[in-house]
Formats: sequence, structure tokens, C-alpha cells
Amino acid sequence: MEDVQVLVKEANKAFNTADHLTYVTYPLVNDVKLLLTVIDNLYLALNYGMEALLQYDKEYKRIGNIPVKYDDRLVVFKTKVAHRYNIEREHVILLMEINELRFMHEKSTVEFERKNKYIICTSDYKTKMINIEKVKEYMEKAKSFIDKVNKVLPANDRRFSG
Repeated sequence: MEDVQVLVKEANKAFNTADHLTYVTYPLVNDVKLLLTVIDNLYLALNYGMEALLQYDKEYKRIGNIPVKYDDRLVVFKTKVAHRYNIEREHVILLMEINELRFMHEKSTVEFERKNKYIICTSDYKTKMINIEKVKEYMEKAKSFIDKVNKVLPANDRRFSG
């Protein structure tokens, strides 16, 4: 059970880092490359939150084994776990979108900055644009997801202590 508590703490830590980078650091440095770091921290926060709920349900035998591949985990989360904790469809879509954005960034052949936007291009000419407004939109959705995770699994819950 301590694994679940650690995952919730890590989710909160990553979200707080993304929040600070978005609302404090970015306005000071005004460098769009920083938005990629925000996206990475959002990914971690969302992933730790999803993993915490999956682990919690596994420990209470509501689901079987948790798949290793991210896409398979997301399917289990979407079909078997999300509805139990009133996780909205927009949160599942956010998980997929942030994961796709990170994947595109890793596999991109060209990335560049233009007019306060960061553009990611893949070898098959797909493009994705990141700007501060889009990141703030992601932050709002992620905050409501993390809040739901914290309501289900408080980071300092007595249920988790030995």
C-alpha cells in the first residue's frame, strides 16, 4: 500500500513543478522551450496518478495484472478504473494527448520556435504546436485529474501507513 502513497506523492510533486514552471518561471524567462519541460512534468503527474489508481484497484483485486505497455495500461484504466472514480473522458483524452505529444517530441526530425509557439514536426510531416495558452489548458485539466486522485487516495492517508 505504500507504493500507492508514493505514487500519489510523486504525482503531486510533478504537478507542482509543472504548475510553478507554467505560472512563475515561464513569465520570467519567456522561453517556449520551457514548455516541453512543463509537458514532461505533466506527463509524469498524470502517469503517476493513473498508476496510483491502477495499483490501488489491483491491491483490492478489482483488476488483474497491470499491463506493461503504456497503451494497454491506458485501455485498462479507461475501461475498468476511470468510471469507478468518476474520472471524466476529458482526463483520459488528456493522458493520450500528453503521451502523444511526448512521443512526437522524442521522434521528431525538426523542432523550431515561431512567434511564441514551439512547433514539432515528424518525418511523415505531422506537426504539433505548443504555446502557453495550450499548456495552461492542459494544466487546468490535469489539476482536476490530480484533485480527483487526491480525493480517492490522499497522499498522507492513514490507510497507507504500516
